[in-house]
Amino acid sequence: MSDLLIIDVNNARRVVDWDAFKAFSPIAIAKMTQGTTFVAKSFAPHRDGAAEHGLRAFGAYHFWEPGRDPVAQADNAIRALGDLRDAPLEWLILDVETGTEFAAYEAFCKHADAALGRLTWLYGGKQLKGVMPHRPRWIARYKNHTPDPRFQPGIGEVLWQFTDKHPVPGVKPKTADCSVFRGSADDLITFIRGGRMATLDNEDLAAIDRIVRRALNEGTGVGQASWASTSKAILGQAQANHNDLATIRRLIDLLPK
Repeated sequence: MSDLLIIDVNNARRVVDWDAFKAFSPIAIAKMTQGTTFVAKSFAPHRDGAAEHGLRAFGAYHFWEPGRDPVAQADNAIRALGDLRDAPLEWLILDVETGTEFAAYEAFCKHADAALGRLTWLYGGKQLKGVMPHRPRWIARYKNHTPDPRFQPGIGEVLWQFTDKHPVPGVKPKTADCSVFRGSADDLITFIRGGRMATLDNEDLAAIDRIVRRALNEGTGVGQASWASTSKAILGQAQANHNDLATIRRLIDLLPK
């Protein structure tokens, strides 16, 4: 399974040659709205260009303004989107650059979910690690400019934005924010539609932790080094196999019970 690269664009970084871009990726994400009234001028051209040139999926993101009413911000996004299109398949993302207003983020997302009929994703940095696990998360973490499982921010997160300067054909200027999805375009589209990803979520990760600790008698002073190495090996296999649950469960089954 190969990594799928996905860029996000805005007023400052635009797709100007869709044929060149489509050869790079079948999916794009674009800035749409901000706060309670702002709509990006580049959004409509990006949305129409993605449709006219046969992209598979198109994400629209709303830039969160701290302290502003979450429902009013969601209404701005809902107005700009209207009905979600199926060709390409569209979905909404809430872009949170800083802050921990988790109740407000959830209020925005729930209001948008109900209006649009599709689950809203959440984008942010390290403040989102481990929170709101019921909602797909797109994590920004620039640890390396090459998609490398060793730098994956965490199991359960859907997209990892690993750079803001990736060379992308068809984009002006020549670089853009870029994220990696560990799977195919079909896998991502299934997930956008509401299907479960074949990946480890937080509950799976907790189950692995409990099983490994019990199997190796963690907490009694016996086998602590073994637990650490075994846990690391299992998670390494998870990443190497794109977090395939069947592979990980086979590894767990080999542990003493």
